[in-house]
Amino acid sequence: MAAISPLRFTGMSSGIDTDAIIKSMLQIQQLKVDREIRSRINLEWKQTGLTQINTDITDFRNTFLSVLGSKNVFSSATFNTKTASILGTDSGALTVTAGAEAVSGVYTVKSINSLASGANVTSNSTVTADGKGLADASGKVLGAKLGDLQGKFASSFSFDANNKLSFKINDKTFEFSKDDTLGTLINTVNADATANATISYDGLTDRFKLESKTTGSASTLKFSDVSGDFLRSARLTSTSSKKVSIGGAGLSDGTSFNPPYDVALKDLKFATELEFKPVTLGVDDDDYPIIEQGISFKIGNKEFAFSMDDSLWEVLATVNASSEANVKFSYDVADDRFNITSQDGSPLALFEDTNGSNFFAATELPQSTVKGGTSAQLTLTIDGNDVDVERDSNTFTANGITYKLNAVTKTDEVPNPTPIRFEVKQDVQPTIDKIKEFVTAYNSLVEKLTKLVTETKTTQQRKVTALTDADKEGMSEEEIKLVEDVAKIGLFHNDAGLSSMLSSLRNALYEKIEGTGLSPADIGLGTYGYASGSSWREKSGQIDLDVDKLKAALEKDPDAVTRMFTSVSTATDKATKYKETGFFSKITESFANYESNYRKDAVSRLTTQLSSQIQRVLDLEDKIQERSERYYKQFAAMETMITKLQSQQSSLAGLIGGSTAQ
Repeated sequence: MAAISPLRFTGMSSGIDTDAIIKSMLQIQQLKVDREIRSRINLEWKQTGLTQINTDITDFRNTFLSVLGSKNVFSSATFNTKTASILGTDSGALTVTAGAEAVSGVYTVKSINSLASGANVTSNSTVTADGKGLADASGKVLGAKLGDLQGKFASSFSFDANNKLSFKINDKTFEFSKDDTLGTLINTVNADATANATISYDGLTDRFKLESKTTGSASTLKFSDVSGDFLRSARLTSTSSKKVSIGGAGLSDGTSFNPPYDVALKDLKFATELEFKPVTLGVDDDDYPIIEQGISFKIGNKEFAFSMDDSLWEVLATVNASSEANVKFSYDVADDRFNITSQDGSPLALFEDTNGSNFFAATELPQSTVKGGTSAQLTLTIDGNDVDVERDSNTFTANGITYKLNAVTKTDEVPNPTPIRFEVKQDVQPTIDKIKEFVTAYNSLVEKLTKLVTETKTTQQRKVTALTDADKEGMSEEEIKLVEDVAKIGLFHNDAGLSSMLSSLRNALYEKIEGTGLSPADIGLGTYGYASGSSWREKSGQIDLDVDKLKAALEKDPDAVTRMFTSVSTATDKATKYKETGFFSKITESFANYESNYRKDAVSRLTTQLSSQIQRVLDLEDKIQERSERYYKQFAAMETMITKLQSQQSSLAGLIGGSTAQ
């Protein structure tokens, strides 16, 4: 291996330019080194070129011939594009799109009877006292902090000791602080996938709406307050629509300021006086009915009866303990309102007074019932027969056709709407556009590979070789590039692997695919011939696309064209399999054959050659170094002899000079 040259001081005695002489003496050896370096550079260029060829082929294949490709044409859907369009006047009630599986023809939707909706509940009354809507002091609604809106609600919600409120929707618990805005609350709920619900506020009606994102008859909605009673204040649960006591001071018998839970019903000061009726409270020991003046009501399927002497606490406790009623019944002393919700957040059961009682009427409790989800229902006319269809979503796909229901057409006012007719038909233009994109990219790749195989150097260009580092000294980057571009010409001239691949690609355009009777050339994908003039050689192997011919073939027999392009054979016999293989598979196979039979071997061969070439350069440089050292030693010995001779001459001259002086 070449060593670092030592620092030398030569020609001190002789005056000879030793470095120049030795460099001249080593010139032939240096030329050998430079020749090997240029050979090494050519190998490196070829190695880089093979890598680029592989990249170009891989990019083309991944883009156009892979199921994951952004412009994949290797799919039956590419050649079977359908469109669906409304015939006649479009009312906007229906939107239809057709997939590849859709059967061409005219379809009729006789009527759209209902749209799918999710389970939902709306505030049972306005949430503010005057019904004019929520807003903080600056007029903000969604941007207002919950703490600033707290007192705006007719039935104000509260915050816990940590200034938080929380509620549960379906399986998700939400928590908010006084500084969170109403908009934050709404957006947080609406964005949560677990809750699967949306909440909104309408300032015009002064009401909230809570709705399941899941539509259909099976759609459900469960919700309940955890702390702070926000949902109650939003009137999404059943809360007294107004204060229930005389003057709104709170229910009491007038003898105590304590909560009136232990006060008998007959002594409570309801603004709407309770009416007591004979009710059956049970049976005595002799199985005789116990009948007293009192109240009775029903929650769901559960009947309740209480004496006028029973306390409010007994009423609330008895109802809340009933798993059959499944409700939470309470009275807010400060707010002077009753509240009733389901125990588990499920839709609230119907509650009503019975036996002539008016207890629920006196509590001013409106029924806030969750409306169940509804299914989309429409009637299709198929082969002259009406077929009713029901789906859980307003958008659904059947037989390759996607229906999007936008509005109901059959109503009480319009019992017999005009049927909506639409047509599904083949659309060849998207297919043609995709094939044109494919051909453009294919031609670009073939042009590049063909140029590599066919380009040759002129007599003058053969004189241009790769540049060594020494050659590059004093040259600009632009000058270096110009020289190297010429030096690279012909690196892959008549390359066997590339030539074989280009030949197989060209042949695939004219081979008929068994079972279709078609070849790509038959439907407009031929190659450029002599008739194209002087550009024929430049366009050799590229596809000359005849769009009109392709369009006619697609319109005549799209299935045959599809199979011609995309068929994949399952035959085990090699010859049979090749005949049954579609054009795109043949292209893929040509690429694979080049990779396995040529490129891998070429890369391996180049790697070995490059390694040997590098070693030869190192060996030659070592020899130059050894010879250089020998030359320097010889010149150094000469310098020593000259120095001694000069010293002797000086001494002799001194002796002669001294003798003359005497």
